[in-house]
Amino acid sequence: MILTEQIIKQASKLVDVLHATDHTGENVIEKELALIKVSVQEETRTAILRSKAESQGLAVPSEVIDFVATKVHSNIRELEGALNRVVALARLLEARLTVEMAASALEAILTHADSLTVDQILQAVSKHYDVDIAVLKGRNRSRSVALARHVAMYLLREELHCSLLQIGEILGGRDHTTVIYGCDKVTVGIEEDDQLRKDVVTIKEQLFESHVSVGH
Repeated sequence: MILTEQIIKQASKLVDVLHATDHTGENVIEKELALIKVSVQEETRTAILRSKAESQGLAVPSEVIDFVATKVHSNIRELEGALNRVVALARLLEARLTVEMAASALEAILTHADSLTVDQILQAVSKHYDVDIAVLKGRNRSRSVALARHVAMYLLREELHCSLLQIGEILGGRDHTTVIYGCDKVTVGIEEDDQLRKDVVTIKEQLFESHVSVGH
């Protein structure tokens, strides 16, 4: 009887852990899993690039592959496209593949990212989803607001390369695991959800067009 009671207590504790949420209302277990996924995704990007290089018989130094994987966080097509740009420039100049060469080849992409601001991204997301920036930074956790907030997190990470802590501060003081969870939801979602992918592409296009008009 005593053993049975102990088992029941332990089972109850396990259920509590599985359903535990933090101060943002996000499931703790899901967020920890998201943290693991992000780490795996970075390794996956590196593996994809290495496989691409090997399949084309290219001797691409590890540091160059790591650099591209770090700078390009989008889908596989854009990732492979970035590697092709680097290799093409090296061949054109008949130069050795180096990190400096990769940076030069990806200059347009990186310069675009450097020219963007936090406000521009928040405004673009706010306009697209018709959600006030104050709401994005607030505690509203409705499905529509959460989606917009997650996309904002993703774009801040992908386009500005903000740190997890920076993104958390920008969006109302959220902790890094919440940011990881949001970024991961979009990273996975754009590969599976056509509408989400269209949303992200549309917002990126608006940001790019805005940048070009300002530059001119």
